[in-house]
Amino acid sequence: MSSQRSHAVTRLNKSVKPNPLDASDPPERAKSSLQPSRFRGEQFFTIKQLAKRWQVSERQVHRFVHSGVLVAHKFGRSLRIAEDNVLLFELRSR
Repeated sequence: MSSQRSHAVTRLNKSVKPNPLDASDPPERAKSSLQPSRFRGEQFFTIKQLAKRWQVSERQVHRFVHSGVLVAHKFGRSLRIAEDNVLLFELRSR
């Protein structure tokens, strides 16, 4: 009976065609690297995205967060900064 299952799995795997949408296009990934991620309708930036946006080190962005100048939210082990907080920080820093 197990040989019948393995043949069924083999036949199933042979009939599955790769999805062309699964292949990632490097230029599109490069464009979206600065795009904030979405969570419940809000947009959030990562530390790395903000460091690149502001042309500072990731450590400097962490300093902004830990000093309280920039408000961040913790999702698991990662920090995310809401787009509203980013815009407010940029207006105050001009």
